[in-house]
Amino acid sequence: MTENSFYQPTILLYGDSNTYGWHELEDGTIVRWPLEKTWGGRLAEALQGKARVVIDGLSGRTSAFDRPPARGNGTGSMKGALLNGLTWLPAALSRVMPLDLLVIMLGTNDFNYQLNKTAAEATEGIRRLVEVTQEDISWRELTFYHAPQILLVAPPHIELVGTPNERFFPNGDAPSAEFAEHLRALAEEKGVSFFDAATVVPVAHDTDGVHLSLGDHEALAKGILPVIEELIENL
Repeated sequence: MTENSFYQPTILLYGDSNTYGWHELEDGTIVRWPLEKTWGGRLAEALQGKARVVIDGLSGRTSAFDRPPARGNGTGSMKGALLNGLTWLPAALSRVMPLDLLVIMLGTNDFNYQLNKTAAEATEGIRRLVEVTQEDISWRELTFYHAPQILLVAPPHIELVGTPNERFFPNGDAPSAEFAEHLRALAEEKGVSFFDAATVVPVAHDTDGVHLSLGDHEALAKGILPVIEELIENL
């Protein structure tokens, strides 16, 4: 930790709808869980001022791929390029710097019916996010700020075979289950940290089987907290 006792590290949570806090009502309307009840909000509270937590969750966001135009992209009919996590990462980093820790939880949308990526292909998308953060100085070259530490989070699995929402992820169960081991290997290769969310939330329990319930958000925040605390203690 910095010698400046007044310094508060900044953590950026860069994710998709499960970082945003997506919840679908019975009539199909999409709402956001109360921010303080999402895993990011609960994490911020649990850190008790040890760090500033910035939540950047975009529904429909992929790791590094444009999505074809379609109704249902994100929370409406957003252009596919707006959902490419790689395209918008430099701006997200620049917006909150100085940044100490970047937490990435992406990949699930890479497995949807539009993209049908394998676990290996999704991991290559995450690799590009890591490399932009570590090696591309365009988002910080006029400052003296350094690249942040990175924590890669493998999302909870989706298990949708035989459910109504299988149509959105017709081949998604297998790559979702395989993704963590690919990410773990990438983290080791790149010298960054790794956490498998499925160790505390094996599958999502909200109404659609894809998104986190309030209980899932609570469990994820509790499970990842010691990992985050250790990382910021060693900044």
